[in-house]
Parts: sequence; structure tokens; C-alpha cells
Amino acid sequence: MEHNTGLSTNQRIVIATGFVLVIILSSILTFSLSVFIMQLILGTITLYFCFITDYKTAKLYLCIFSISLIFVFLVFQANTLYYGEPYYIGGSDDLDFEELGQKVYSHGIYNPSKAKEYNIIRKDYIAPAFPVYIAFLIRFAEIFDGYSTYLPRIANAYYLVWICMIVKYLLARYTRLSDKKIRYSLGFFAFMPNIQYINSHVFRDTINLL
Repeated sequence: MEHNTGLSTNQRIVIATGFVLVIILSSILTFSLSVFIMQLILGTITLYFCFITDYKTAKLYLCIFSISLIFVFLVFQANTLYYGEPYYIGGSDDLDFEELGQKVYSHGIYNPSKAKEYNIIRKDYIAPAFPVYIAFLIRFAEIFDGYSTYLPRIANAYYLVWICMIVKYLLARYTRLSDKKIRYSLGFFAFMPNIQYINSHVFRDTINLL
């Protein structure tokens, strides 16, 4: 087993530079200040946990994050070209979540139970917390330049990395797998095309798993 003593100064610089470059480039491509600010916040949290792990795992997290963002832009463009909208089949649960989130935001009620009680969200709706989450993102974005559908999609890329961090902790603590096998397991999980595809939409799967 490799001893985890955290990253050296030079290793921190490499990992931080990688994240910063990807954050800047992806934020430029979205043309959204709110996306950039959100990434600064989520990126800072992610970097903290990268710094306290080993270098190979930190590089894996950077790869997972980068590939996830590539998928976000590819899926966005593919949906737009095929359906005329950046949503699955032109608009399914993903568009519904955003529309409900806008409705919750406009009423200013961020309690899922209250939102159902006041019929802002249907009483038989099975996932009221997710539109409330979208409403929080809208509220955050309105401080800057307004909501972008890239916000929840790019946030999912961070959540997927965080999920991998949790899985790594559980595998290291409760199994006898070597660090190398744990990294292979994380890579196999995170790079599965179906996971990356779902992760690139405004779906609740990733945040539910987190």
C-alpha cells in the first residue's frame, strides 16, 4: 500500500494549475460569469481534498473532472444539433426540472414540503428537492449574470469527483484492495459512458448518489 502523506508543493502546483486551466477554459466556453464563480467555489473544495490525497489519485480526479466537462459540452452540442435544444430528446425531465426550479425561485419558497403544500410543485411529484436545488442555483446565478443550463451540468462534474473521493475512502477503509486497484476501480466507474452521459444532463442521478 502507498503511504498517503498529501501532495508536495510542486505536486500541488501541478494539480491546481490543471484545475484552474480547465475551469477558466470551460467557463469561457459557457459565456457565463455565474458558472465561473460557482466553479471557483466548488473547485476550491475539490482542490482541498486533492491536496490531502496521493499524487496519482489527485491526477485521476483531475482526469475525471476534465473528461466530465468534455462530455458536458459534447452532449450539449449533440442535443442542440439533433433536437434543436440542449436537452434530452429536446426536453424531458431535464427541462422539466429547470422549469419547476424557475417556478420555485419566482415564488421564493425553498422548502420542498412547502412547495408541494402551496401547489408550486405537484403534490404527487416524487422528486421535489431537485427543483428546489435548481431554484437555489438560479438564485445564486441572479447575483451575477443570470441562470445558465450549464450550471447544474458542470456542478455534476464536481459531484462525480466527490463521489469518487467517498468511494475511495470506503474502499481503502473497508477492503484490502491496493491503492492501484482502488484507482482502477474509480476510473472504471467514473469513465463509464452511461455515467458520463447521464452526468452531462440536468438530471438528479448524480446528486442523489452523492
